[in-house]
Amino acid sequence: MIDKSVAERVIGAAESYSPTFCDLFVEENRTSTIRYLDRKVNSLHSGTDFGIGIRLVFGDKVRYGYTNSTDEKRLLAMVNHLSGNGNDQQVLSSPTLTFQPIANVHQTRYSLSEDEYYQEKIAYLQKVDQTCRRYEKIHQVDASVTQRLQKIAIFNSEGTFRQDERDYTRVRASVVAIDGTNRARGGQAPGLLKGWELAEEYDPENIGEIIANQALTVLRATSCPSGKMPVVIENGFGGVIFHEACGHLLETTSVEKKASAFFDKLGLQIAHPCVNAVDDGTIPNSWGSINMDDEGYPTQKTKLIENGKLIAFLSDRIGEIKTGHKRTGSGRRESYRYPPASRMRNTYIEPGTH
Repeated sequence: MIDKSVAERVIGAAESYSPTFCDLFVEENRTSTIRYLDRKVNSLHSGTDFGIGIRLVFGDKVRYGYTNSTDEKRLLAMVNHLSGNGNDQQVLSSPTLTFQPIANVHQTRYSLSEDEYYQEKIAYLQKVDQTCRRYEKIHQVDASVTQRLQKIAIFNSEGTFRQDERDYTRVRASVVAIDGTNRARGGQAPGLLKGWELAEEYDPENIGEIIANQALTVLRATSCPSGKMPVVIENGFGGVIFHEACGHLLETTSVEKKASAFFDKLGLQIAHPCVNAVDDGTIPNSWGSINMDDEGYPTQKTKLIENGKLIAFLSDRIGEIKTGHKRTGSGRRESYRYPPASRMRNTYIEPGTH
């Protein structure tokens, strides 16, 4: 990844420009995808993406840059460029970064770093395909497995040095059913913060049966009547509706801009008293879980709505600076190319009596 002594000198150089905070985010992403289409392996892709993001914070202003190089001179040049000074500063001292281990609660047995498991994955996708094709009117089956290993290291001017590894695996499967001129689709895409042991939790025949029946049900369904009517939201995709309609509006990234309908509603009743909503990064091996966020801050379970009242927002470092809402371990990055922002982890409404 990058040597700790290099990170110390880069942060020392950044501190010579007197920022209120600075950090380095080092990321290596290794991915492998197998796609099975038209009863055969259609493609196999693998690769590695590596980079380093450098962030300088001046008050509530952020300057950010990234590079794919670990060369110390390039990193120092980037710090100089981000400072806006235009001149190299003399580095008077470098901080001593202390490694701070963080517990890994998301254990993985079959990581991408150990083996690709090509044959096992192909056999799994074949079984999905064969199960779907037992049903009449199924004309196309498209299935794939993507496995990703993300390694990160975080260094900052507060003396933090933390590392983490995250294994992600997702199966995607879809079908097309045809009856004359009518077409319909079905699909599933289960994913976990795990290695290839995901195959032990999601039976390929069950996936094939579900998506084939989805497509066939839609194929013979009549048009939905129009008009206003009661709606019951089921588990699963119902969570996505809550995620989009409310979850993003509870992130300080939107609250700080007053772009959220809830920016001034803290402590107020915003939902029925039966609603208790949570954002939780601690659920073992769940897709949105983490050991720490992308700022090196430990994750947590955050209750957002309690008995219908808004009691908290999701906040990262800059979100706390700009809004005053305490950090919740919600600083997430799309990749090293982007500075962190407040983002959800696993967001859901708790079960109740309604």
